[in-house]
Amino acid sequence: MNKKSMIMLSSMLVTTGIMTSCGGETGQEENSEGQNQMQEESQEENGENASGDDTANIDNMTAEEPGKNETCYYCEMGIPHPEDEQSVFTAQAITNDGERVFFDDSGCVENAEQEQDEEFAKVWVKDYSSDEWTEREGTTVVADNSLETPMSYQYAFFEEEADADAYVEEHEAEAASWEDVQADAHERAQGGSMDHEEMNHEDMDSHDDEQDNS
Repeated sequence: MNKKSMIMLSSMLVTTGIMTSCGGETGQEENSEGQNQMQEESQEENGENASGDDTANIDNMTAEEPGKNETCYYCEMGIPHPEDEQSVFTAQAITNDGERVFFDDSGCVENAEQEQDEEFAKVWVKDYSSDEWTEREGTTVVADNSLETPMSYQYAFFEEEADADAYVEEHEAEAASWEDVQADAHERAQGGSMDHEEMNHEDMDSHDDEQDNS
């Protein structure tokens, strides 16, 4: 083989090596992009974004029993556990950051929301009839001055309206609402103390004044 042929062969081998190397790098880049895309799609399916934020999973979160040493998010009192009959008056919530917090009584939920000026993403109370967790929205509220609740708010909650009606008929109780719980909680947070009968009388007096002024 003459010198000219050897030079041409060497050039061809170098060119082939460069092309192979470029092709390998391109393939690796394509594989890397494909893996990143698959990972992002998997995160989206799991309710997560690329930063790992899992707040999209809040809607799928369910109620849980409090831990042994759990304390009230608002008043810092201990949370009654299932073996304690007062546990039926406890509550729990999920903050907008996805944190689970517990309350020893319903009024503490309302005061916590008022002071933060922000509603919790989810709130559960216990159904008085079944002692099972149920979401706050849609529950029927009953006020009963004979109830011994952890912070003496004396409200019970029912998932089924019929169960609440039956309770009112059977006990010296009355129908109430979450607005009543909120007003009661706010009154106590301001240092006042008002039982349900006083609240009803105040509502009636206010209603009478409105009629007199009309």
